[in-house]
Order: sequence, then structure tokens, then C-alpha cells
Amino acid sequence: MKNLLILLCLVLSISVEGQSYRPFPTGDAYWTTERLDDFWQPTGEYTIYKQQGDTIIDTVSYNKLYVRYHLTTQFVYKGGL
Repeated sequence: MKNLLILLCLVLSISVEGQSYRPFPTGDAYWTTERLDDFWQPTGEYTIYKQQGDTIIDTVSYNKLYVRYHLTTQFVYKGGL
């Protein structure tokens, strides 16, 4: 039984594929997340993230990360990415 289970796992793993490569944006980029409730239903509350500009932290260059929370109008600087 144990050998059959191992063989089955090996046969099924042949058709497994990974995700295609997508590079993380290095320039100005925006992305949005939506909050879900406890039952995985959308709440309509969005958070918007953006990369804009460069900063140097401890001699390492980073892209600045800004966040705008639901029902606000301004982006807030959160750090380097």
C-alpha cells in the first residue's frame, strides 16, 4: 500500500508546473489589495500601494513605497522596497 501511494505521488507530480516568471516592477508601479471578511467575501475596502522615487538607506538604494488606505486621499510613505 505504501509503495502504491509513493508511485501515485510520483506519477501525479509529472504534470505539475510552476508559475511563469514575472519580474517585480522597478519603476513607478501601482497595485491594489482588497480586504475580505471572515467568510472570504469582499468588503469593498481597498488599499493602494505605489512605488515612486528612490531613497538610500544604509548606503543601499531602494524604491520608495507609499500606501493609501481605504477612505483616505493621500499616500503615506512607508519605507524602501
